[in-house]
Amino acid sequence: MGFVLLIEETPDAQTTHSWQRVEDFGLSHSRHLSGGNRPSGSIILAATRLRDCHAEFNDCQDNCLKRPLAPGYEHVKHGSGAHSRICRDGCWQAYRDCEDLQDLRGRQTHEFTATDNAIEWLKHNRKTVLVGSVVVIAGVVFVVASAGAGVLVLAPAVLWTSAGIIADPHLATVSP
Repeated sequence: MGFVLLIEETPDAQTTHSWQRVEDFGLSHSRHLSGGNRPSGSIILAATRLRDCHAEFNDCQDNCLKRPLAPGYEHVKHGSGAHSRICRDGCWQAYRDCEDLQDLRGRQTHEFTATDNAIEWLKHNRKTVLVGSVVVIAGVVFVVASAGAGVLVLAPAVLWTSAGIIADPHLATVSP
């Protein structure tokens, strides 16, 4: 019932695209797997909420300023400017790691309002798109199912879901 998008490099180094029925392409075996064919009946989390790196950095500094300084820093007055610099410096690497992770996540999720724009971008960037990346085309969520050997395959995310599989209740949360 669904279609996959194939971006292929031809022998003459041209790039083409085509839409193929899931049944014709061979992803149909992945659709609605029963619990017996699936390694686990649980939902595997593929994405998490975006982090607020700046807020995490501020919280880290606030927590650091509330704690006594580590041994070897007895000469630094608690709450002084030097104490603030020590906390800032101690929290900086975690902040940079958070920012780098957010940048990586941004590169792995691509959103397009028009199919033509998405296809052109995918043709030009097919070698850098990672398997598991999310591509939203005109509101439809696709997951990169395969990449390499001159072929990029995007399948609608709905193909990887099933109403027949019950999630463990502790995996679902409500965010305010």
